[in-house]
Amino acid sequence: NIMTGRNLRIKSNLFMQALRVGPAAREEAQHREFVEHIIDFLEIQAHRKTPVGQLPYGLQKRVDLGRALAMDRLHVTLCHLGDYVGCPDVVVARACEAAAQVKTPAIDITFDRALSFAGRERNRPFVLRSSEGAPEVQALQREIGSAMAQSGLRKFVRPYTPHMTLLYDSNDISEQPIEPVTWTCTEFRLIHSM
Repeated sequence: NIMTGRNLRIKSNLFMQALRVGPAAREEAQHREFVEHIIDFLEIQAHRKTPVGQLPYGLQKRVDLGRALAMDRLHVTLCHLGDYVGCPDVVVARACEAAAQVKTPAIDITFDRALSFAGRERNRPFVLRSSEGAPEVQALQREIGSAMAQSGLRKFVRPYTPHMTLLYDSNDISEQPIEPVTWTCTEFRLIHSM
């Protein structure tokens, strides 16, 4: 089930995948190794062969988290430019112009809290955030906001809690302390998060 999170990363064609030959076999082995690390991290090895629907709710959510981790698309959200089916070209152009103005050194990011943000009842974001407010991240956020305002995107500049969304769920999880997760951020990018 977690392996499905790697589907977007598979480069070989469907025919080679079905036969598991040549580059497809090597590629699958690499993806399986990546997924094995996630299974170990989430401590769900004992449930490997159990259909997800038969697992207790908490373990089902670990599998969901594993799928999100396997997609390898986690990111820290610093600002929000709106919800669009297709992002307007003018917003993208101005956001790119703003991003080009921002020069920042590498910063360490630490998250030590897990919680649900408010959202639609069946679509609440479960996120990581910092109890300290992540001062270096907030400084980067202010710099991005200033550049956005200069590029004509002032209406999008507002307080926004830096966070990393792990999954969406119907449950409302109150804030919980977690073992701190820290990494060094060396770049920022504009993404269309769907």
